[in-house]
Amino acid sequence: MRVVIWNAHWATLGGGEVYAGRLAEVCQQEGFNVVLVGIQDSPVSDLKSRLGIDLKDFEYVKIRSERDLQQITRNADLFINASFGSMLSAPNLNSIYICHFPTQSFRQRFSWLINRAQGLQVLDENYIPIHFFGGLGLLVGSGSLTAKREESIALECMSGSFDVCIPNGETYRLEMGATTSVIAAKDTLNLNSIGSSASVLKILTKKKKRLIDYLFLHGNFKVRHFPQTYGEIWANSLFTSSYVKNRWNVKSEVVYPPTTLMDQATGDRDPYQILSIGRFMSPLRGHSKNQIELIEAFEELAAGSNLPWKLNLVGGLDESNLDYFNRVKNAVEKSPHPINLFPNCDSDTKQRLVSESNYFWHAGGLGIPESKPEKMEHFGIAVVEAIDSGLIPIVFNAAGPAEILGAFPQLLFKTLHELSAKTIALSQMEAQKILEIRSSLRKRSEIFSTQNFSNTVKNQLQKFKLSQG
Repeated sequence: MRVVIWNAHWATLGGGEVYAGRLAEVCQQEGFNVVLVGIQDSPVSDLKSRLGIDLKDFEYVKIRSERDLQQITRNADLFINASFGSMLSAPNLNSIYICHFPTQSFRQRFSWLINRAQGLQVLDENYIPIHFFGGLGLLVGSGSLTAKREESIALECMSGSFDVCIPNGETYRLEMGATTSVIAAKDTLNLNSIGSSASVLKILTKKKKRLIDYLFLHGNFKVRHFPQTYGEIWANSLFTSSYVKNRWNVKSEVVYPPTTLMDQATGDRDPYQILSIGRFMSPLRGHSKNQIELIEAFEELAAGSNLPWKLNLVGGLDESNLDYFNRVKNAVEKSPHPINLFPNCDSDTKQRLVSESNYFWHAGGLGIPESKPEKMEHFGIAVVEAIDSGLIPIVFNAAGPAEILGAFPQLLFKTLHELSAKTIALSQMEAQKILEIRSSLRKRSEIFSTQNFSNTVKNQLQKFKLSQG
């Protein structure tokens, strides 16, 4: 049995790629022939050397764009779209979409356009008005299509097949993966699904950035957004799953990302040493870990205590975020308290700091309004890794990290003052109480283990009734 896993971002080796790589590993263990697809050179050596994911007897196919997937997936028993941000409709009836966070639906994103178009005259009360932008329109069923005015459009069959009758009366068959030549749609096109309602047709603009204002459907068509073409959607957290339902109006299964459980350090930890791990990134550029705000909280903590508190900030850094890092560095230099920066440090240094530290601070999502959930921490694999390493995490009370630590209110904060105060409160707890917290945290982290991920994936795959090859 052949399983195709698509990811356009293998080279980044981020959380999404760890998820996709582990998924491929489980599929291989189950006896499936795995085909990895990407736009870069094969990532398998990096997956092994940097992430410990060892794939054997695999096939890797390098393509130029998602459009090339049509041919590759033609004979696949299962297609898995593990590419973050992809809006590809499923080219295979057996298909899974891995959602790390959903894009906004067309209706939400272009509500201004829909509101404007609703004022246009409808040709017939039996016609359904629909709108397309960037080729996101998917049709299932049979009927006719008419444009409000003469427009250049094309049709692409995503699955099944269609009979297309053009205005001069000529009819031809459009099979899966085929695209028509551009059609001037001032007249009615008759489109008849062949075989079953599983046939899916995609409407394209001649120029991808051109807007088609208004199209009318008549007959038994259903309009589908791309998530509805997948057999399963897997969300990386309950938080993400709730937005899949809200934005895409489809259900999703929560399949948490895998984390390798690590042996906790047995040596002495500095009871007053705090560690934060996260890329140095400006809030203007993406998921900032808010190191400047962490320094502010640490200033309050250290200034109000005569204990030897210490803060270490570890994280990746690239040229695009040098301005933000320099702001962090400037804040550190102005501080009278011990704060150390470790940009792009080696793994040995990182592991040493993990084994020496006692607390883990995570401020991802701080300062982000609820109206912008895409900028929050959708899961928080760094939080799970901190727990596995024996650190006591104190995290911002929102999104994925709050989901991970929901049963530990003493480890959640909403304000920087609360972060400082809760750290002090933990430092004053009896040793036995701290041991109980660590033990409970360890049990919680097992839910996110590689083994649990493997078991969950195996159960999910059974829904597709695939036999092992």
